[in-house]
Formats: sequence, C-alpha cells, structure tokens
Amino acid sequence: MDLPRHNKVRSVPAGRRAFTLVELLVVVAIVVVLFGVRLPALAAGKTRSKSAQCMNNARQLSLAWLMYAADNHDYFLSSSGAATGFAGNNYSWALSTMNFDPNNRANYDPAVDIMQRPMWNYNRNADIYRCPADPSTVTVNGTAIPRTRSYSMNWFLGGFAGNPGSGSPWGPNFPYYTKLTDFADPVRSPGPAGTFLFIEERFDLINLGNFATDMTGYPQAGKPAAPATYVWLDMPAFYHSFASVISFVDGHVDIHRWQGDAADTLPAGAINGATFPAPNSADVAWMQNVSARPH
Repeated sequence: MDLPRHNKVRSVPAGRRAFTLVELLVVVAIVVVLFGVRLPALAAGKTRSKSAQCMNNARQLSLAWLMYAADNHDYFLSSSGAATGFAGNNYSWALSTMNFDPNNRANYDPAVDIMQRPMWNYNRNADIYRCPADPSTVTVNGTAIPRTRSYSMNWFLGGFAGNPGSGSPWGPNFPYYTKLTDFADPVRSPGPAGTFLFIEERFDLINLGNFATDMTGYPQAGKPAAPATYVWLDMPAFYHSFASVISFVDGHVDIHRWQGDAADTLPAGAINGATFPAPNSADVAWMQNVSARPH
C-alpha cells in the first residue's frame, strides 16, 4: 500500500522573494515625492473649477438682467436702492446691505432680498449670487453660514435706483445709464462690450448692490486726466489667482488679471465707505475706463 506523504516546505524561488524593509521605504518615499509633485496641479485644478463656476454665475446673472430689460422696453434694473420708500427701489437688482451682522438676515437668507427682487423671476437659483471661492461667512447662533452675495453691479447702471435727486458723486458730467440704448453712443459710454456689469467685490468692502468706481482723475470737460489723484472706493475681489470674474453689458464674461499696484496691498478688514489712495494705478485706470464716460 501507499505510504503517507509528508508535506514538504517548498523554498521560494529567488526571483519571487518578498520586499525588504529598505525596498518598502524606497517605494513609500517615491510615492510621497510623486504626490508632492502632483499636489500643485490638483490645487490649480480646483482653482480652475471655481473660476469656471464663478464665470457661469456671472453669465447667468447677466442673462437674467438682460432678459428683464428685453421685457421692459430696454429699461434695466438699477445697481442699488435709494432712500427708504423711494419708488425706484422696486426696480433695483438688490436692496440689501451686506455686512457681518447676524441680525441682518439678508446676509445669509436669500429669501429676505434676492428672492424678492424682479430679477429672481428670470433665474430662480440663489447659488449664482455667490462665488464658490468667496470665503466670507456670518456667524449665527455659533454657526458660520456662507453669505448670500459676492457680486456687485456697476454703479453707473441706474445709480441709486434711478433717483435723479441722488446725482453722481463725481459731478454732473457723470450721469448714470438707465436703458440699453444709452450704450449705443461710444462717446457717451464705453459701449455694451466695454461697460462692466457685474464684478466680484472684496468681501470686507461689499455693502450695497453697487460697485462704485471712483472717477476722480478721469479726464472730462475742462479737466485733464490726473492719475496722481486716483483712489479706490469699492474694490474687486482676487479669488482667482489675482484675477476677478467680470461680466459686461453685452453679456460676455471675462477673467481680468490685475496689475497688483493698489488693491492687493490693502489689508483685510478695510473700512467700508472709505477711499484708498492709489496714485497712477493701472488697475484704477482700467476700472474707470470700463465704468462710464463723462457726458
């Protein structure tokens, strides 16, 4: 009869031996290096994704604004409200004032203002009012809640609710625009493709619905250009690698890269309503050029 077979321990061929500790450490080191090399690319991809979403937001806001004008004989929604009770407030794209007060529900609840404005009927999506790269929050009962709005509208588009009594802070040579046909004259306006509509505003300076470009130093009748007197009043945000998403009256959207000679030097926590000297700033000059023309 057959004898029982004994199990034999087979040796592992030399070519199939396990990794040594040194070899494992080398592999781990290589993985760490590759991850470190790849990390900046991943961060850049995330930044590009937020920029693309922000551009889409600005495009959707602009289309809603244009559709409103198309339905209202070319009259468009103005950039901000005026005194309480003024009839023109009903035709402002935003009436709320952004701040960090938890008692101001408009800071974090779109139903308080955004959903009450006429533009809401043309795009019922509160998410398009906030840039995904905007870091600002308001703390309510111990919870940090993202604020509702990152964008502001060119002040010269309707001024303070089209109130003729408010006038332009920069004199009678700078009246505001009220109809799309106002942009047909390239002398009296930058034109629809050259007039900015929506812009991301610094989260510590955004307040009313408007972005007011200070026109101090801009050439006008009887006054030559004076770039040494340039100042910032409102300032753009720099959420996209030192660039801002900006839309224009004709509906197109750009990412504008700043020169970095003024606004970026202002520390966080700037005082709302203050002006900040920016002599000879190329950024201020660009903003003035896409905001308005003296009449």
